[in-house]
Amino acid sequence: MNDQETNHHHKHQKALIWASLILICYLLISGCSSSSSISSDPVEAYKKAKEANTVQAFDEFLEIHPESTQAKEIQTLREKVYYQLMKKNASNQSTDIFSQAGFIDAYLDTHPNGVYTAEAKRLRQKNWFETARKTNTPEAYQSYLSEYPKGVYVAEVNRLREKAYFEKALGAGQSKLFSKYLIEFPSGKYSTEARRLREKTLYAETKKENSLEVFERFLMEYPAGGYSVEARRFLEEHAYNEAQKANSFTKFQSFLVRFPQSQYVSHVKQLKEDALYNQAKQENSLAACERYSREYPAGKYRETIDELIETIKFRKARKLNTFSAYRDYLDEYPEGRYINQIPMMSGSSETQVWEFTREIDNFFQYNWFITRFPNSKFRKEAESLRASKKQSIKQLRD
Repeated sequence: MNDQETNHHHKHQKALIWASLILICYLLISGCSSSSSISSDPVEAYKKAKEANTVQAFDEFLEIHPESTQAKEIQTLREKVYYQLMKKNASNQSTDIFSQAGFIDAYLDTHPNGVYTAEAKRLRQKNWFETARKTNTPEAYQSYLSEYPKGVYVAEVNRLREKAYFEKALGAGQSKLFSKYLIEFPSGKYSTEARRLREKTLYAETKKENSLEVFERFLMEYPAGGYSVEARRFLEEHAYNEAQKANSFTKFQSFLVRFPQSQYVSHVKQLKEDALYNQAKQENSLAACERYSREYPAGKYRETIDELIETIKFRKARKLNTFSAYRDYLDEYPEGRYINQIPMMSGSSETQVWEFTREIDNFFQYNWFITRFPNSKFRKEAESLRASKKQSIKQLRD
């Protein structure tokens, strides 16, 4: 038993209990209002019971004269009055399906093979159908189908239930209700219109929520739908604004991957390079600078980045403050901007600088030494070694 059937069953039980309570109250009131007692004479008692024509009067007769010749007739009359009472109470519950059924069931439970059993069953089903039609909700029609899966009104109820589902979705204007209709009636009378309206309402809801995720979900569902062009434009605009707001290399890269044909491609590429450059400056790390150099080998900030890389490498050498660290720096930057800040080349004696120069042993170092010490006793040797290095460079180029 599913949740809907369980709920239906519980409502039905409550309605039957409610009907029984009303009947008890009715019988008590009827009994209290009776001013005459039942005669010991069956004929006299019979006459008075018929005049009273109540369930209570008939029950009192049958209690005192159960074996009388009039007992059978009294039982028949009691059943008739009881049935009429249940019919009347059921009709007073014009909009409550379960209460209506509860009163009829009160008769059927006590007279399963009674004179009016067949009529009561027909009336019960008819009442259920008419009340469902008056209520005109999918739930009301479903309650009929749950109670009478093979009932005489099934075809009409199915038709009305489908219409009620569609009208409910139409009135609410919510995509989820059109979805619910289409799940219930994928090939229904209104399915074409429901699909059109579902797309329309879903797109309206998407625009209202206005986030990248909902636009993407919409386009996944309707990649070639009636609103796909507009949705892509909204998505592109939204993604562009989000990328600008974040102002990060990753966001700009993501935008370019998702929208390679966007009208903003040229601008985003510029912003992407700017973002990576600013990141390199902010981090002031070799890894960040080299990342920029890899991404933009001919970028507009390449010269500034190269200078920053040299600065970072010299700082590293100065921090280590070893011969090999400075030699690594000079190997990469023989004419570097920080040569004069190397202790072996600025704060040492001419002889110490010459020894360091010999260790470096390249054209640029000899050239620097000659410029730094034009009257050095090592000048001739430095010029000779410089000439030799220059010739080696020429041969390599040739």
